[in-house]
Amino acid sequence: MTCEQCGKPTDGPFCSVRCADITTIKRDPHNRRNDRAIAALPTIEAGQFGNLKLAWTDVRGDYRVWVSRMTCEDGARFDRAIEVEQRQAGSDEWVTHDRPNPMA
Repeated sequence: MTCEQCGKPTDGPFCSVRCADITTIKRDPHNRRNDRAIAALPTIEAGQFGNLKLAWTDVRGDYRVWVSRMTCEDGARFDRAIEVEQRQAGSDEWVTHDRPNPMA
């Protein structure tokens, strides 16, 4: 049997808690119950204002999940917000949804 997320050999559906968390986040990136797992993921890319934690494409479109480095003092709505960017299939426009970070 192989891990559903990364393809490594495993005895169960996932090889690690991290792979299980990533799969759960991808199923519903807007679910606040995933925020601690998002904040704990390693940074894929450091952007100007935040750290990219996860990026993928599925039938719904393209997704990017960021943890912002901005605070309310910088003019952000929340300190170090969790930001989910979504570009629906066939569109060029990215829509951003942000929410408070429980780890901030």
